[in-house]
This record gives sequence, structure tokens and C-alpha cells, in this order.
Amino acid sequence: MANSFMPAACPRSLTRHNMACSRFPSGTLKACSSSTFSADPVSLEEVANDAVEFLRPHGLASAKIAVRQSWTVNANWKLVMENFRECYHCPPTHPEYCSVMGHGLDDQVAATDPESAIGRWYAADRARGRPAPQTKRDNPHRHLCGRFPIRDGFVTQSQDGKPVAPLMDSQTEYDGGVTTFSLYPLHVAVAVSDHAELFRFTPIAVQETEVEITWLVDPQAEEGRDHEIDRITWMWRITTDQDKTIVDDNQRGVNSRFYQPGPYGDAELDLTNSFDGTSTG
Repeated sequence: MANSFMPAACPRSLTRHNMACSRFPSGTLKACSSSTFSADPVSLEEVANDAVEFLRPHGLASAKIAVRQSWTVNANWKLVMENFRECYHCPPTHPEYCSVMGHGLDDQVAATDPESAIGRWYAADRARGRPAPQTKRDNPHRHLCGRFPIRDGFVTQSQDGKPVAPLMDSQTEYDGGVTTFSLYPLHVAVAVSDHAELFRFTPIAVQETEVEITWLVDPQAEEGRDHEIDRITWMWRITTDQDKTIVDDNQRGVNSRFYQPGPYGDAELDLTNSFDGTSTG
């Protein structure tokens, strides 16, 4: 069995023992697999516990794929991820996204004021038994879980803020909140009451990256009867179209002989979690 991975045409003298193959740790989280080149890997247990705590009400493991779409971005994967993990570019670039997501959490006073719309939403979310707003672990997996509100008056991430699909799994109401789970640097899940998105960023070449989004709905939901693809995908489809344009432009700028690297700004602090410890390729 040791040689079963070798093509039949290979000489029998070639084995995994004399072909300089290396072992590396791996693990599974539900249907996803993870591996690392770290010499001192940590267990996936913390990651799994947080992911289950935050995402369990959305029932992603049994959800139905509504649609999957991919984009080829002509840029290095780190430029793609830098763009995805900060939003100071959002107001001038993503009017559709900003019409749904109010970015109230940037206002720390409003976020901690129990009388604000954000404060009232968090109080209601705690009463629903949902986990604390944010959990971040300082370990090599660099994972992050979060709960935060959509714009006041919106119950889901749709163009008009109204439901676009049946409630997922054990959800009992359209709660106007977003659940996020990030496994740095390349995997992100975003879930609202009636649908979810799985983001995958795959480096293809030095200046080529595939961005894939998979939209999920409740397994009992039927297209045409319970949901329409255009309404479910509206916000992230348009936002990713726009992101491709600006990241393609960013790569052209980096390739310019006039480009000079600089430090991250205050609005980009999350990027240090995304890239600390990663290679420079």
C-alpha cells in the first residue's frame, strides 16, 4: 500500500521513501481538511469548538448549495487577501455593500452604548443565547469568529434588507445579524439567518488567484419557490466583481517601477493576523 499513490508506469524502485517525500500534520473539521508545515502545530480542537459554537444555528453541514461562482483575479494572493480583510476602501468602491452594512462597529462609542441601535441589538442577541461578539485565538491557526449587526432595519444581507430565503436549520427568526468564521489566511464563512457564503481563495500563479464563493441555503429550500439566485447572491456577487477590478489595478501598480512598499494603516490592523507567519511567495 505504501506505493499505491505512484503511477503504474513508474519503476517499482521508486517509493515514497526514496523520493524525498515529507510528512506534515493534517486534520479535519467537519467536511473540511487542514494541513500545516509548522514544526509545532496546534490542535484543531480550539478552532472546531469556536466554529461549532458560532455556526451551529446555521446548520452549514447539512445546508444545500444554491450556487457557486468563481473569479480569476490577476494579482498575487496576498493583494487579494489584503483587499478582502480591510474595508477602508469600501465607501468609495462598494456602494451596494455599504447600503447593507452600516459599519457601525467602527464607532466604538456606539458599539458599547446600550442605548444605541447596535447596543440594543447585542443585548437582544445575548438574550437569544448567541455567543459573545468576537472570539480570537492567538495561535498559529489565526482563526476568528464574530457576531455583528447588519444595518439597522435590515434582517438579512439583501438589497432591501428583507428575507431572501427560508430560515436556515435551527434559526427561529430573522435576527438582523451576521456570523463570521475566518481561518487565516485563505478561508472565510459568512452566515445570516437565511443563507450563507463560503469563501475560498486559491493561489494559482504568482500573479493569479481564484476567488470562489459558494452560497448555501436550508436543505428544504427550493429555487424558484423559496429563493431566487440573483437576490441571494446580489451583495457579494457585485462586491466581488468590484474587488476584482481594484485588485487587478493594485497589481499593476505594484508592478510599476514607481511602486514603493509602505506600512499598514490603522484601518488595516487585522491584516497582521492574516499574514504574520506566512511565506513571502
